[in-house]
Amino acid sequence: MSFLRNTRSKFSSFLDLSHLNSGTVRRQACSLNGSDESVGNPKHAQVVICGGGVVGTSVAYHLAASGLTDITLLEQGRVSCGTTWHAAGLIGQLKGTMLSSEMSKYSRDLYASLEQQGHGLGWKQCGSLNVARTKGRMTFFKRQLAWAKVLGIESHLVTPQDIKELCPLLRDDDLEGGIWIPGDGVVSPTDVTNVFVKLAKEKGVKIVENCKVKKVDTENRKVKAVETDLGRIECQYFVNCAGLWARQVGKLSIPRIIVPLHSCEHFYIVTKPCQVPNMTPVVRDYDGYIYLREWSGGILGGGFEPVAKPAFFDGIPDKFEFQQLPDDWDHFQVLLEQILHRIPSLNDAEIRSMLNGPESFTPDAMPIMGESPQVRQPRDNNSYSIL
Repeated sequence: MSFLRNTRSKFSSFLDLSHLNSGTVRRQACSLNGSDESVGNPKHAQVVICGGGVVGTSVAYHLAASGLTDITLLEQGRVSCGTTWHAAGLIGQLKGTMLSSEMSKYSRDLYASLEQQGHGLGWKQCGSLNVARTKGRMTFFKRQLAWAKVLGIESHLVTPQDIKELCPLLRDDDLEGGIWIPGDGVVSPTDVTNVFVKLAKEKGVKIVENCKVKKVDTENRKVKAVETDLGRIECQYFVNCAGLWARQVGKLSIPRIIVPLHSCEHFYIVTKPCQVPNMTPVVRDYDGYIYLREWSGGILGGGFEPVAKPAFFDGIPDKFEFQQLPDDWDHFQVLLEQILHRIPSLNDAEIRSMLNGPESFTPDAMPIMGESPQVRQPRDNNSYSIL
């Protein structure tokens, strides 16, 4: 699996690609750069990737860019139909650890570079403003500032007065301060996915939509082939990028691959236009569990409530593509109160829509990356990896 190890540092974090808004335009855009029907289902590939969201297509793009092009990406529905299409596209470089911050910086730089090259990702460098209600939170921001200097991420500690100047919409009388990251921004995750697909296909990667993985064949702890509903594909490497379905896909091999991941309902609202400036920074109020960004002259606001609401107790329904879960205003109330607290003017705004979509979470909220210990042999080149 040396080729994957050599390119692992190039993989984007994608943890901040939680929550974008819904819409017909977004769903229609997903099929623009989908499968090439003339390719068909190949009989052999060096690498088979399961999952056509932003992570799977990024893996295909990066492996192809490194020179490995005998790759087939399988998507059971349409590209970006699971979680990617409704992500909010927040690109923040400062994370909970130095390593994840380094990965996120790579993502940000890649998106900005692709945008400059003429690929439409919806990249907007509006900056991020992370605010602190407590001295403890400010201490953490100071720690982030230290590793930001090491990583070359421009960041500045700011006072409540500075916060008001950077984002006049915000209430600041309960804040200790914050940290300002001017190089952060937002993208359209569906557009990012389509660009990855386009660039990967240009290098020879095969994208097969409407193709479901049925079984991952192994022999002596080595990957041999992938059985799909369109036929069998002999391969050396299998990469599980199935997102919501990653745990289920892990069970398709013998021995089973353990993927500790489960989906929860994730909510955000989008207001009607209310004169919010286009370059309003992304706001993260961790002490209030919320994030905020400008969206078409209004505000997109969501967050991660203290007590999550698990989804899909009985398994993910078949053909769960571009679908939402039912609204739950009672559950969203704790976030709505904090959104209105941080931007008081939204009390007079009209809500255009609520989106409730499933998001996958691991026990420690960190990504699952690397080779599976269940299907791997030292000095062998037939491996099962999870991203």
